[in-house]
Amino acid sequence: MKYFLHVFCFTLIIGFTSCKSKSIHLDRSYKEEKVTITIDAVKATSMDPWKIDLKAKVYDFNQGSLSFEQQVSELKAEDIKIDWIDDNTCIISFPYDDGKFRKFQLIATPTNFKMEEISE
Repeated sequence: MKYFLHVFCFTLIIGFTSCKSKSIHLDRSYKEEKVTITIDAVKATSMDPWKIDLKAKVYDFNQGSLSFEQQVSELKAEDIKIDWIDDNTCIISFPYDDGKFRKFQLIATPTNFKMEEISE
């Protein structure tokens, strides 16, 4: 029994320490490079949530950023959606495992810059 417990603990430790961190970096420019959206996401281990930094540089405004955690098992760059709904507003969506999305709205005009989480 002791042998089994030692082997189990050793296997568990090896399993947790062998997990590689994952990361994603997206950098997209719009409106003739007057608006830049940058997304950096890091997942330290398979047990951790994704830590996401969402940044936007809009015209001559200072860069704005939002940092949050997203609980999703797998995240790929192509899963993150950036949809412009009109000339000045875009929705940035991050998926959940159940197919739903966490959404953020970016308003980007020469005189207005706003980025916030929105509910569905």
